Amino acid sequence: MEKQISLEPKAFYNLLKYNFLKNPRLSVEAWQVEDLRPLALEKLFEKLKAMGLDLDKARFLELAENYEAPEDLAAEEFQRFGEEQTEKIYLICFELWRRLLPEKAGLSLFCDEMDHLIHLYSLGAMDSDENLQDALAALLDILEKQVDQGAVPKELFHSLSGHFGHNLELFLYDYVFDQIEASNELYAEELIEGFYPFVTIERWFDFLRVKIAIKKDAAEANSILKNLIRELKESPVLDLQMEILLFMVEEGDPELFLHLAKQTLALVRNETDLTELMEIALDYYRRLDLEKKEQLVQALLARSKAGGITEEIGKGDQRLGAFENILSG
Repeated sequence: MEKQISLEPKAFYNLLKYNFLKNPRLSVEAWQVEDLRPLALEKLFEKLKAMGLDLDKARFLELAENYEAPEDLAAEEFQRFGEEQTEKIYLICFELWRRLLPEKAGLSLFCDEMDHLIHLYSLGAMDSDENLQDALAALLDILEKQVDQGAVPKELFHSLSGHFGHNLELFLYDYVFDQIEASNELYAEELIEGFYPFVTIERWFDFLRVKIAIKKDAAEANSILKNLIRELKESPVLDLQMEILLFMVEEGDPELFLHLAKQTLALVRNETDLTELMEIALDYYRRLDLEKKEQLVQALLARSKAGGITEEIGKGDQRLGAFENILSG
């Protein structure tokens, strides 16, 4: 079972904000999801004054001088205001710290800035992702230095992920995927090699290696695929297997496709997964101009979409055997 990530305070509010932007009907307080970045310094200090904290730039810097991070400042100086008010003050002080104390931008500030860059990237709001690439290089440098001092790579990455509102592993996968699609294979390989020791989704990264290899050497790609499919037989990952099969509709060895399709069919437990797998197979047979096979799969799909079939699929469902026969024949 995947270990639960415990979010640091700023990461928690970042996640809340990202979720709210996706679903504005989410029940939140306005202060919890407010974007403080566009506000002028004077407005930030006005917000603090409205909560009973009379600070200006000079007094804030004097107060912050005794602390290494905004979390420490909030914990020591503002607890008298009560829990909710302290959280409000913390978020404002975090923003002030980000602007006024760049020389003391510790881990939480670095991760928050990278979280923001990931958010912009996900929105397609970047003219260039150069700053994001710089942040990834700095992140890898942080990780490697900690490993040199004895940290366990995956445990370290898991702990550091708690500073991000985004799922850091999934972002890395998606970002490398995008680099491959944009024909930036050398940079994609660099990211895979750098972060591979730290992530828990190694098989997904192995699939990215296949996508790179297929552009250069089909034999090498099929060799990586064989090893990956063998590992997935021991430790199945249904979503990944579907993703690989989608890829193999256009690329790869037909025998490997059929082998993995049968391996994946054994994992199918509901109507949605069975339909997805049959649709992939339909595209596969259509690409190879295997009309008879295509028609057989099409007939099974028609049965699946004709009403009354429950979401869960029993092991005795006749379509499972019929579909396996098509794949094996």
